[in-house]
Amino acid sequence: MFYLLVIVLKNLSTRVGIIIILALFLTKVGLFRTLVSKRNIALIDRIFLSIIFGIIGIVGTYTGIPLQGAIVNSRVIGVFVGGLLGGPLVGFLSGLIAGCHRYLIDIGGFTALACSLSTLTEGIMAGFLKKKFENSRYKISFALIAGCLAEVIQMIIILLVAKPYSAALELVKIIGIPMIVANGLGI
Repeated sequence: MFYLLVIVLKNLSTRVGIIIILALFLTKVGLFRTLVSKRNIALIDRIFLSIIFGIIGIVGTYTGIPLQGAIVNSRVIGVFVGGLLGGPLVGFLSGLIAGCHRYLIDIGGFTALACSLSTLTEGIMAGFLKKKFENSRYKISFALIAGCLAEVIQMIIILLVAKPYSAALELVKIIGIPMIVANGLGI
């Protein structure tokens, strides 16, 4: 079991690296930098940011690792960072985009509904943490802890929603720690 956890963590960390590289490229785009650094973001800008962060979430899904009828992924990174930077509307919309994609596109598995709900929940959570994040003196620590907590919530949602419960429990035993650690660090 420990060996499997290490392998999943190693592979997921590589996938998180892809998302981080994508984010690095985005920070080099002047328009994106301007939007993220604005204090008062117009509605159209929030929608634009939601689409960008939703797409990053979708990339996190497609770079995921199929495992036991589920996908070990980094979808939360785009959605959560979108919420932290853009607020509740961006968190909600990017979570809705990436979550609906996870549910509606036939990449499925028995966790599709649970993962789509958790993606939306994590986006909303991050959006409501925006002000605390902005006011924090320790932004990196804040984002790490909040991201880890969001992934714990995802594991709880998987256990509550995914059926059969026995399969959900076995999956969470394997993916819980790797996703909490890798995605928390990615955020």
